[in-house]
Amino acid sequence: MSNLKKTGTWLLLVIAAVAFIAAVFVLGSTLGSLYAAGSIELSFAQVGVLCGGIVAISVLVRCIKQLRNDADAARA
Repeated sequence: MSNLKKTGTWLLLVIAAVAFIAAVFVLGSTLGSLYAAGSIELSFAQVGVLCGGIVAISVLVRCIKQLRNDADAARA
């Protein structure tokens, strides 16, 4: 695996992790406001962050699998 591809995979992994953390924060904030106010009001930005968090999970899994496969190939 080339260094550029490896760096790109790690960068994508970090970006996906940050997107997932942001989605968890928005979800927690939304649930907190549901508990306090009794209703949910989501903005378009919050919906986008939540959708991005869902996508980030699949990207995280893909990056981890790719890095694991490349590490196994380097050992062989």
